[in-house]
Amino acid sequence: GVAGHNVANVDTPGYTRQTLDLTTSISSPEAVGFLGNGVRGQKISRHYDQFMVQRLVDQNSETGNLEAKQQALRLVETSFNEAPGMAVNELLSEFWNGWQTLTNNAELLSSRVSVVQQSELLSDQFHIMSSELDRLRGDIGISIQSAVNDVNSLTKQIAKLNAQISGTETDVRQQNDLRDQ
Repeated sequence: GVAGHNVANVDTPGYTRQTLDLTTSISSPEAVGFLGNGVRGQKISRHYDQFMVQRLVDQNSETGNLEAKQQALRLVETSFNEAPGMAVNELLSEFWNGWQTLTNNAELLSSRVSVVQQSELLSDQFHIMSSELDRLRGDIGISIQSAVNDVNSLTKQIAKLNAQISGTETDVRQQNDLRDQ
């Protein structure tokens, strides 16, 4: 029974090995003394390292957190991957160069027009980036709402399992498979 169950679930994720705990059966009184009746199964125990399970849960949580941050930063990164000629660094450089030219040639209309044009290009690029970031914020918000719904669903499943476990377990008879779930 227990050995077959262990073998059948060797590749089942989350399954913990089980063993049958044996105890001495009550001996039978005979004329020459008490005659032993062998052993009987007392309970089936799960074998797992609670410390390691907790560490695994903590590490999975941290991994999930870092993966979510990485995904969000990759999305934001796309807003800053600009086409040549429209990169913020290039636009800022041209903007400051335009002011330098204007300082040296304040009387030239072309210097003033150049500063205005560079300012407009820089402003337009900032608006484009702001719109992209707003869109990404909305997309991330939708992803978070989806994740919250998933967590709520899992929480309901866990509550259902807890109710099944507490409603059917005794000190001797434990719901090992439900606990694994």
